[in-house]
Amino acid sequence: MKKYQSFWCYVPIILSLALGFLVGGYLAFGTKFLNLFPSLKNETGRLVLILFGMGVLGATTYSARFWARDVNNVVYEDKDFLPHIYDFFGYITTIVGGGITGVILYLVTRTGIGIATTDNIFPQLNLSSAVLIAYCGGLFHFRVQRMLSQVVDKILKEKRQKVPGKSKPNEAAKSTENNNGDLDIS
Repeated sequence: MKKYQSFWCYVPIILSLALGFLVGGYLAFGTKFLNLFPSLKNETGRLVLILFGMGVLGATTYSARFWARDVNNVVYEDKDFLPHIYDFFGYITTIVGGGITGVILYLVTRTGIGIATTDNIFPQLNLSSAVLIAYCGGLFHFRVQRMLSQVVDKILKEKRQKVPGKSKPNEAAKSTENNNGDLDIS
């Protein structure tokens, strides 16, 4: 495995970070201020592109910070932790995943606000709030994914407990015990 590790493996990582900043900025700011994609007239589609771009920028910022720590570790502490030839795939998937997480966090936030208010319509957040939510979603996308999975697990757990005819595992165990805590075999 050592033969695939080298300082040269930082080159594709640097390129993926540069592309992350370029593509994210192109989508986020170019779509809004330069009227890129003029054939795209749908405002929702344009908003999703802007949010995806901001999520990509957030994830690229996170990845650049991680890369700086990695370089510092290799240069000043231990040269055994050189990057692997395939490390840049991790950076690329982190950057794209951050863009997707930024859009999803915006949708979750907007839905949560719609549910919290008693109106039957979902609110339209202003663009600066939406951009900030998407950027934070990309920047902290591992935390956002962990939080959303905990929320979904909690919802599914509550639904399983409320299903009629199904008892909780502890209730089934208690029903076979007598008052002394011994198993009732009869």
